[in-house]
Amino acid sequence: MRFGVIGTNFISKTFMEGALNVEGIEVVAVCSGRYENAESFAREYGIPTVCRRYEQMAEDMIVDAVYVAVPNALHYEISQYFLEHKIPVFLEKPMCSNAREARALVELAREKNTYLHHGIIPLYNPNLKVLKEKLPLIGRIHNAMFIFSQYSSRFDAYLRNENPTTFRRELSNGSIMDLGVYPLSIIIALFGRPTSITAHANLLETEVDASFQAILGYDGFSVLVASSKASDTKLISEISGEKGILQITRCGKLDEVIYTPRKMESMHFVFDKHAFIIQLEDFVTAVNEKRVEPTVSHELNITLMEVLDEIRRQCGVVYLADSKEV
Repeated sequence: MRFGVIGTNFISKTFMEGALNVEGIEVVAVCSGRYENAESFAREYGIPTVCRRYEQMAEDMIVDAVYVAVPNALHYEISQYFLEHKIPVFLEKPMCSNAREARALVELAREKNTYLHHGIIPLYNPNLKVLKEKLPLIGRIHNAMFIFSQYSSRFDAYLRNENPTTFRRELSNGSIMDLGVYPLSIIIALFGRPTSITAHANLLETEVDASFQAILGYDGFSVLVASSKASDTKLISEISGEKGILQITRCGKLDEVIYTPRKMESMHFVFDKHAFIIQLEDFVTAVNEKRVEPTVSHELNITLMEVLDEIRRQCGVVYLADSKEV
């Protein structure tokens, strides 16, 4: 399967680490917002074709699939183009700027009978199954807290008034979308759509959030979720029940789950296979089997985007994409 890579940031390098270790995948083309970045990326990984425009990959029939890792605001436009050309898309998280765009992409993928994969790492880790299996064993839930805070490598640049691409409303980013999407995806995969949401964020001068906190209401319990791109934390995520505790050391990867029955020793479940190898193996299988519905359902991904929309609405985070037609 010939892949084209669109976007050359750090996550694209992580994608390449996975792609180079999955049988049947060859990365044959790369495109970036800056041509020199694409050239450098191609030299580093031995990619034969550097494109000035992403459309060239479809026009010249260079690729069988694309990996899209551009700023969030461009996810819809680029994915739409390739789905229109019936080229399968591996789309980085968050799926789009908002649920409206996500629904439109899903409708298009189904109309064109073309595979669309939302690359939300924890939902493809086998430890998600462990969580689902152990959840009934901890009894009635009383408290749940999901935390993912990580000081952004570009926050210092923001403080120096350099306007990095990480904190711009025109690019549809910030803590809610870039970090909060991880714990929220796990919460929704475990508990479904919340019955209520109460959210607050700390906004920057660029009108995106540096950090946020939300309480999601469910039948009989609530879940606290928080993330920050302006601070780190040593806290881990936890679901507390009457008969035990489930802990997640890293929401972004879900590579370790700790199950502790009440008054008993903890059990550790570690699955640290490279996140992109897991996803790419699934992607190749799905495309070869001509599936349209992904392993992680489109419905779950749309629900996730709708929850993100509501959190942003309450926090006053409005993107330029929110007023655009799709």
